[in-house]
Amino acid sequence: MSNSLKGMILALSVLGLAACTTPPQTSLGGGFDGPHQQTVMTVSQVEKASVIDEGQMVLLRGHIVQALGGEDYRFRDESGEMTLIVPNSAWAGRVVTPQQRVSVQGRIIKEFDGVKLYTIAIRLD
Repeated sequence: MSNSLKGMILALSVLGLAACTTPPQTSLGGGFDGPHQQTVMTVSQVEKASVIDEGQMVLLRGHIVQALGGEDYRFRDESGEMTLIVPNSAWAGRVVTPQQRVSVQGRIIKEFDGVKLYTIAIRLD
C-alpha cells in the first residue's frame, strides 16, 4: 500500500473518530442549559429593595398583565404588582398574554416612583 493511500486512510479515520466524539452543537448564540443558582423572588421581596442592591439580578415568576406605554409593563405574582421595563430584545420574538405564566430575569432599578425591574429575559413557564 502506498504512503499516500495510508495517509488518506489515516486522515479519514481521524475525521470519522472526531465526528463520533464531538458533542452536538446547539444553535449559534446558545448558552448553558442546566441548573442555575438564582433564587426566585416575589414582588413583595423586590419592593423591599432597601435590602437589595440596585443592579442586583433577580428572577420573578408570574404574569405580565398590562402594557403601560413605551417599554413599561405591569407584572403580577401572588404577592403583588410592580413595573417591568422590557426592551424589545427581552421579548426574543415571543408574544405573551396575561394568562401565560412567565419567568422574568432582570436587574433592580430604584427610581423616585418606586422599584422597577429592568428585564433581561422573559421565558414562558
